[in-house]
Amino acid sequence: MKVAHFIATLDIGGAEKQLLTLCREQIEHGYEVVVFPLKGSDTLAPEFQKLGAEVNLQLKNKNVFMQYFYMFVFARNHTEVIFHGHSAKAQTLLSILPISKANRIVLSKHDAMSFIVRLPKSLSRLLWKWVQFRSAKALLISQAIGHEMDIRKEYIDPSKMTISYYGLSKSEVIEIKHSDREKIRLSWGVEDSNFVVGTVGRLVKEKNQLFLLDVFHKFLNSNPEAILVICGYGPLELELRKKIQSLRIGANVRILTRVENIKKVYVGFDLFVLPSSTEGFGLVLLEAMSADLPIIASRVGAIPEVLGYECKSLFDPTNEKELLDLLVRSSNDSFRKEMVINSSSRLNNFTSMAMFNRIDSLYKSL
Repeated sequence: MKVAHFIATLDIGGAEKQLLTLCREQIEHGYEVVVFPLKGSDTLAPEFQKLGAEVNLQLKNKNVFMQYFYMFVFARNHTEVIFHGHSAKAQTLLSILPISKANRIVLSKHDAMSFIVRLPKSLSRLLWKWVQFRSAKALLISQAIGHEMDIRKEYIDPSKMTISYYGLSKSEVIEIKHSDREKIRLSWGVEDSNFVVGTVGRLVKEKNQLFLLDVFHKFLNSNPEAILVICGYGPLELELRKKIQSLRIGANVRILTRVENIKKVYVGFDLFVLPSSTEGFGLVLLEAMSADLPIIASRVGAIPEVLGYECKSLFDPTNEKELLDLLVRSSNDSFRKEMVINSSSRLNNFTSMAMFNRIDSLYKSL
């Protein structure tokens, strides 16, 4: 089977990393895979190529008319290919391919935002309806995305909808070695005795790191030696640094904007926190689970689906007291061990093989 994946960028992000995992499984199971980024950097391109996937840059940074032209030519020359769109723009362009191609178009919705954020809501709804009409299947990475889209009246055709959770492969499971832990913490200027709270995600408002800084500032009153490590990059970086300065907590906070091996970052944490105000899935939760880390996360979007609705370490991302109480409780070893047991048992539900099998069956049904 041959599949062409169309995605916004090959930068480091949840959707991009998960596509890499999917492509790994597809290639191992005999698929021919080609990946088309539409814009941005090619950070992950070498990783796709190592797997044996073709990375086609014909569409990258072209105007929309040229992108459609190249997609049209590709579709005309590859009559048996499954077209899998992973971004709104890619999905819109795929939707206007000749009608004979429509029964081989698959959509993946990787977030809970409006289909086209910059358009008026009514126009975004209309375009989403059209794109679904012209596609064979729509994959959602969580039930929460479907629920939030329903609230916005961007309804999903139930006959086309499939829930397909993200998954980790065996090669992505993080193994903690004490020597690695010492090295990574030393590079941060952190002692082994320091309690390290870590978070990983793009530096954007939706990830709610400003809120986390406010709560961590209060947490330092009872744990003055604690360290907060924020790993990620994005447009909020300057505002975060200003916040750290205004709170006078620079000695207790590290911002890591460029990390070659994200796995090593988790190794240095004692506790993982995901404070997002909205979250379509939260791939970083699976990474933290695989590192056997205790996890505190906001009670929004798909996070309760991933951690379990009965999880005791969820908080309201607008309630400082809730998060502060959990941070204080998490400084207790026994509470952290309890959280690890919970998250480890949940990880079995989110494997790359399970994800591949769902999507493989869907492709074959077409």
